[in-house]
Amino acid sequence: MNKESSFTIHDLPRQERPRERLQKFGPEALSAQELLALVIGRGIPKKSVMSIAQELLVRFGNVRAISQATIEELSQIKGIGLAKAAQIKACFELGKREELEPELKNFDIKDPEAVVKAIRASIKDKAKDHFKLKI
Repeated sequence: MNKESSFTIHDLPRQERPRERLQKFGPEALSAQELLALVIGRGIPKKSVMSIAQELLVRFGNVRAISQATIEELSQIKGIGLAKAAQIKACFELGKREELEPELKNFDIKDPEAVVKAIRASIKDKAKDHFKLKI
């Protein structure tokens, strides 16, 4: 067996598979590789979903760098096409929006610290300057 096809989800006992572990223990119990594998869904011939997830982590270095990668950069990984790259980007965007939601619910324009806190969360990973306006 070659290195890439040596390990698949189905090689694991059912109770050790990421989906089952997530259901039993919650997402906090899973590694970044397992969480990415769940988002990606399935592998391709001769390359398991776990190998694809691991390659993402190796190529980009960490989860933050994966979240900042472009769809084009993500799709350079064999097994990540444009659709899967878009799915990965969408997951990270949902996470960012979830992080921002509590601040926006309690947003008070009279409190400068609340403004800074809310805006910082929405632009903290942007490469360029951004201007925000609340009407």
